[in-house]
Amino acid sequence: MSTEAGIFGSSYTFEGDDSEHIRALADYVDRKMSETAKRIRNVTTSKVAIMTAMTIADELFRLRESVEQADADNAARLDNLIAMSRDLGAPAQGTSKASSLPHAEEHHAQ
Repeated sequence: MSTEAGIFGSSYTFEGDDSEHIRALADYVDRKMSETAKRIRNVTTSKVAIMTAMTIADELFRLRESVEQADADNAARLDNLIAMSRDLGAPAQGTSKASSLPHAEEHHAQ
């Protein structure tokens, strides 16, 4: 499926299944290019595109680093929780877990 989208004053045709997603991406790139053009005046469109690509690449790299750090933090927390649950659930030395539990008998009314 073809989707038309405008970026920085030009119209482009993109191929893809999700037109809404394609338009959202194009709007994002258009917005970023406009922001770049406001900061860096009197440059060519290709320079604005390159500077915008660098800005978006920087965002991507920082987000990846953040996700990797969060994954590492979560893995460490999970390891700690597993160790704590093992410590809490371990039976006293020399006893089995079953023998340390309270014993209940079932009584039937006759």
